[in-house]
Amino acid sequence: MIAAKADQAAIGIVVDLSEQDTVVRLDLDATPYLAQLRLRTQEVRRRQTLSLGAVTSTGLLHALWNIPVTGIPANDLSERDRRTLMGADGLVVEQGGILSRLYQPPGEVLLLGARRTTPNSAIARALQIPPVFQRVAMWSARSRPTQRDAWLFRLALRNGLGMIEFDETLRPSLIQAPTSPAPGTSAVYRWFVAEIAFRSWLQAQTAHASS
Repeated sequence: MIAAKADQAAIGIVVDLSEQDTVVRLDLDATPYLAQLRLRTQEVRRRQTLSLGAVTSTGLLHALWNIPVTGIPANDLSERDRRTLMGADGLVVEQGGILSRLYQPPGEVLLLGARRTTPNSAIARALQIPPVFQRVAMWSARSRPTQRDAWLFRLALRNGLGMIEFDETLRPSLIQAPTSPAPGTSAVYRWFVAEIAFRSWLQAQTAHASS
């Protein structure tokens, strides 16, 4: 679902949100996060035209990843991938025995944030996010940091976490901006996270239309 205004404001002090960006709430491995999702407008429109939703099956995403941009003879794919891709209308097309990929991710998740009530839990959760994304820990204001907080702060600094604290009025303050993501593709996982974020965005659009 679309994040609350306070959460959007917090992400907005870390990165410049463009017109294609939205901040959504999503769950990864049963853990809630905030995500900066940069939508691919053309792909979103294509899916809407074809009534295609989010593609959240990891098996299907892996099968799609195994199709190179130039296409591949269908018989060169594993039997498992061929079975997985059967009926994937709008995502693949077969012509003359060559399977081509129509699939594109609906956008890209650039940042993931963990918002919790304490620095301990926020930083610990943010450290679990793969460094292929910008990572941010967010928490509510507390009185005096504990010794464990100080250790976690140093750990967050070393790992390039962004850190944001909300005061009693939910106004965010930037403690540290996140560093750039680590190099590396992790393409299928990126696709998966983008699809989960896109699903949250679609749910928010549906809720808004029905309200």
